[in-house]
Amino acid sequence: MPNRILTNADTFNSLNMWLYENLNNPFKANLQSLPPEDSSRGIYFWFMKLEGYQRLSALGLNITAVNPTYTKDINGETYDLVYIGTAGANRKENNTLFKRLKWHLSNAHNENNICHGTISTLRHTVGSALSDDLIIPNTENDVNEFFSDYFYVYVLPYLGEANTKEQIDNDEYYLISVLKPLFNIKNNPNARITAGQHPTRQLKVRRGLVMINTRERLSCKKGNDVKAKSKKDDNKPPTSSENNYELIYDKDGCQEFTVTKEQSVHDVVSGIEGLPTGKCEIVIYDSANPNEYIYTSKHKSGKRITGTKKKTIYGYFGNSDTSNQPRWKVIQQEMLDKGIEEITVRVCSDGPNESNEAEPSNEKRRRGRPKKDEMENKTPKVKNVKVRKTLEDLKAEIKQLNLDSNFKIVFTCAKEKNPTLLNYNGVNNIDFRWIPAQDAVHQYNPNDIIENENRSWRDYIKNEAQQNEQILPAYSLYKPENPYSEIYNQLRNCFSDRFYIASAGWGIVNCEFRLPKYDITFTKPKSENDNNTYRDPVIADYNNDINALENTVGEILFLGGSGYLRQFISKTEQLKSRKILLINSKLDNDILATINQNKTFETYNLNMTDSSNWHKKVAKWLCEIYCPNNHE
Repeated sequence: MPNRILTNADTFNSLNMWLYENLNNPFKANLQSLPPEDSSRGIYFWFMKLEGYQRLSALGLNITAVNPTYTKDINGETYDLVYIGTAGANRKENNTLFKRLKWHLSNAHNENNICHGTISTLRHTVGSALSDDLIIPNTENDVNEFFSDYFYVYVLPYLGEANTKEQIDNDEYYLISVLKPLFNIKNNPNARITAGQHPTRQLKVRRGLVMINTRERLSCKKGNDVKAKSKKDDNKPPTSSENNYELIYDKDGCQEFTVTKEQSVHDVVSGIEGLPTGKCEIVIYDSANPNEYIYTSKHKSGKRITGTKKKTIYGYFGNSDTSNQPRWKVIQQEMLDKGIEEITVRVCSDGPNESNEAEPSNEKRRRGRPKKDEMENKTPKVKNVKVRKTLEDLKAEIKQLNLDSNFKIVFTCAKEKNPTLLNYNGVNNIDFRWIPAQDAVHQYNPNDIIENENRSWRDYIKNEAQQNEQILPAYSLYKPENPYSEIYNQLRNCFSDRFYIASAGWGIVNCEFRLPKYDITFTKPKSENDNNTYRDPVIADYNNDINALENTVGEILFLGGSGYLRQFISKTEQLKSRKILLINSKLDNDILATINQNKTFETYNLNMTDSSNWHKKVAKWLCEIYCPNNHE
């Protein structure tokens, strides 16, 4: 059983120590060496002898060790960690470590497994490097010999309180995303187009080519619903030498796969097992530029919705849209028009997803459409319902975050402020708005250049104004209405210099940083009269904003709405620190894309019934949790 839960703060070095402490008793990768059968589930680790790289490169690939690589000394020889997998962390939770490894080692390379995509993903990868076909001349035997000659396996059972799907799945995710084992495609950054000629990327491309060759020789039917057939006309999706037959991301109800400009998304989907059916949300973006979305909808915040309960992802992309062209063709043309080399397709469903590596049962192979009684007994979907939380609820959720004792907290500013006018060159009524009124006197944007000076108001506030005691410290500037009128003082008294404030006008500042009164907000105005106070967070340029966190280390907890969240992400995405985002609503696509790309961010949706003041309530509770004796 693992000695601790892995978190987003884990690095290559900390995971090295974790593996060293938890892995023992290796066995050779063949059926004869399998340990006795038991019911444990958890994570398994495949280690390869160094001579294996040369064998994998025999057909023209350049397969070398990942740098850095976690290694083990086994019987006096060096072995590299090259693959990680789980047993019991998908919908088929009765699967065990013994059953999963037995399946990997004995999985047959036959027409049924190739055409239905139920061949072991590890066998698929290794077999593609050893042969041009997954069946002939004798690929199954070649893979078996390669396993036995070059591999040792470790298993890590998860017992007691650790024996949960969530912990197994999360630990595997952190291990793959940080260690990046050679053969892992899903959740591995080295499988993306940005990895160039990385060995993992080469193997991914090779897998697609060999699978296409084998399926075409076998005349396999298209589509992961088996019944679907491609039309024999000009709208038939083209085949490609680089189809993805595995997901690159599978977590939190969302799955991702990539498609190059030479491919059809419809054709790629035909080889991916485990994609959900029914109503799903689909977002597509440029893999090299996650802020560039394509094939967006005019509704649903740009997301595409698949629609009916029976619809498959394969069928969705094969059907025509409003232009009477197949969706795959419209998407491919948009990629060509915009010069996009590769897109990432993100599919999210409320229903459970089954891993594409799941061991297929004989019952599943025989069965097509579920029987009526099976459909009626299906577990209903659970909606993401907002609930009324208590302090005890939050305490339990905060405990799950495993925050260190010196974490920093970033809280958003408030509209209501105490008077703290800036007196400059004899003028004491300087006002700051995002869009100064044309007829206003002494009204400025913080980025405006001070007359006859080579600096902006923001530069002045950041430097000289900090010596002006007539300007209030930020924690004293904001004065929200009761019952939260003292929340900034409470946060300052509790967290001291670890308390930071996100200001729509000035940036992210320490609570002691002095700020003049201003009227700038990320909250969309309710009337045109307030337009000059509104800073649009979607198009805002945050480069000039003050960033008191730019050189910080340690964990950071953010608490606030989406406008301030955009600013926070922009100013902290380069930090290597763990950043925990407490939110209370759905995130926009561009924010989601950034968070998914940058794994230093962790998002926790509190789902509270409170709408406007939820963050103030949570801030007050945080003070009670961390400073229970401080009631000032």
